[in-house]
Amino acid sequence: MRGRVAGFVRRALAWAGAASFVLVTGGWLSCPDASEPSVNVDYAESAEENYDLGMEALADGNAVEAEKYFEQVMQQFPYTRAATLSRLRLADCDFEAGNFRAAATGYQTFMDRYPADDEVGYAMFRRGLSFFNLIPESWFILPASYTRDRAPTKDALRELRNFLDRYPDSEYAPEARERVRDCLAELARGELSVAEFYLGQDEPVAAALRARTVLREYGESGLAPEALLLMGRIALDAGQREAAQSYFALLVTRYPDSHEMTRALRYLRFLEGREEEP
Repeated sequence: MRGRVAGFVRRALAWAGAASFVLVTGGWLSCPDASEPSVNVDYAESAEENYDLGMEALADGNAVEAEKYFEQVMQQFPYTRAATLSRLRLADCDFEAGNFRAAATGYQTFMDRYPADDEVGYAMFRRGLSFFNLIPESWFILPASYTRDRAPTKDALRELRNFLDRYPDSEYAPEARERVRDCLAELARGELSVAEFYLGQDEPVAAALRARTVLREYGESGLAPEALLLMGRIALDAGQREAAQSYFALLVTRYPDSHEMTRALRYLRFLEGREEEP
């Protein structure tokens, strides 16, 4: 057994030595990178033609090919309108390729260079959408966790709100508003997750502060009924029956179609002495 182990070690050292040799001599560096496919394109003579070819490639889902056309326009025809738009389209290429951080940077670069351009609104919207796409999809399905990093959600919310403030009538505004609601819901779920955590640690004051944050800052999230129910429960546990009653009554009045309304009614009947505590 010991001889076989020693033999394996000798072979492993030999493999490692061979790998080191290849790295030092650059043998692996000459191999093509499979993650960066080689794309050959036939360039046209004018900036407009190359730009159009890039747009066709982008529409067909060929972001790598489209990128080559847009880069060609910027390099060979830097003072044309097509070159200005090509800078924006390069950000679109990153977006379509799923490189959302690079896309967000590209849209910001376009806005910084051409702040008065007619396409700034589009760039603002797409920058917000880039951050939105950095939010893991599972976060909109699974219950929120207080340990999550919500930086992408906050970035998306900030950028999309800035866009809506400046371009409320844009053709992209309806989608932007929908994404804003999604961001608010995710942030609200996070606050409620933290509130439940504090309740589990027997810290009702901290829990109540988190629930109030949902009502104050994320009222459009759709989770206000859950926050009101939590506030009522906390007040009831603290012996503040009148405060609890007001929270439950507010929930029933403002959100009669919510799932939490049924529980709020049960709490109200309990406070009136007509039912056991839920």
